Amino acid sequence: MRFGDPLLDHPSLVYEDSEAGLHWYLNLTEPWEFEGFSIDSPISYGYQDDKLTAILFKVNLPRYNESEHSYYFIKDLLTERYGDYELLESYHGGRCLYKWETNDVYAVIHVWEYTADVIVCTYEFGVTVLGPGFGIRN
Repeated sequence: MRFGDPLLDHPSLVYEDSEAGLHWYLNLTEPWEFEGFSIDSPISYGYQDDKLTAILFKVNLPRYNESEHSYYFIKDLLTERYGDYELLESYHGGRCLYKWETNDVYAVIHVWEYTADVIVCTYEFGVTVLGPGFGIRN
């Protein structure tokens, strides 16, 4: 799936919720993976005006001595794709935020005590809704 894909192109999606101006859907038949790396929730697909605008999923944080873990691989993958991240303070009770920005994509990993929320969205949605929702100012 690519940002901008119409909802009708994916009939296997099941409506989940509406939040942050998006209608969220799940594909209950797809494995809990992101780009081949194991994750700890299904991927939620956020649609605005029936166009794919964001994806969201959770990944557990590694234990103290784990150096090989999906969390690290996903963070490295986002860095490889979108360049260096900015490390920010979390204003919503989390430990920190990692933020990536390109001309087309906005991505955030919101780190909690034991898990992290990974959100990848269009740049426009990121700077107008997602970033301000996390207290991020551009």
